[in-house]
Order: sequence, then structure tokens, then C-alpha cells
Amino acid sequence: GVCTEGREGPVCGRCKPGYGRLLGSCSVCPTQRESMPAKVLLALFLSVIYFFVAVYSLLPSSSSSFADANADADISFRSVASDAERRERGREERERERHAQGFLIFGSRENTTELFG
Repeated sequence: GVCTEGREGPVCGRCKPGYGRLLGSCSVCPTQRESMPAKVLLALFLSVIYFFVAVYSLLPSSSSSFADANADADISFRSVASDAERRERGREERERERHAQGFLIFGSRENTTELFG
């Protein structure tokens, strides 16, 4: 040998069996047992990336859709609030009508007091 460790062939251009090319040089290949932690970490890393891509794809596509959702919620809230105000006004109107009907039947508040005590 004129080739450096792990190399062979014409002009030392190949790695020997059991060696692999890493950054231009031939290095000893790790055994299955030695490479297992690296494979597990790689799988975990890829799973985390996949998870974030999946979650990101479920988010609204732009901030304008987020603003639209807020506007829809605001409109819904105003609708509920205006419904409550309408019911309250209706209740007040019915109360005035009952009072007015009592006034028409009995003539005046004084007559009502005289009749009912």
C-alpha cells in the first residue's frame, strides 16, 4: 500500500469494503448497533417536522381570514346584543300597553286606586 487507510483501486479512488465516503475521505462504517441512535433521532426529527407542517396547513391561509373570522364573531355578538335589546324594548312596550289599557278601562290612576285600594 500506497493508498491511505480505507482506500483502494486505481489511483486510490474507491473505499475498501467496510468503509464509506464521508466528506471526501473513506471512514470506517458504523455497525447497525452503533448507528441505531442516529436513525431513531432522525426519525423523531422528521416526525416533528411532519407534525408542524400538518398543523400549519390547518391554520387559516392568511391574516385576512383571521380578521374575517373576528369580524364574523363581532357581528354575531352584535346580533345577539341587538336581539336582547329588541326583547327588552318589546317588554317595555307591552308594559306601556297594559298600563294604557288599564287607564282606558278605569279612566285614571285615581279611579284605579279607588277601585283596588
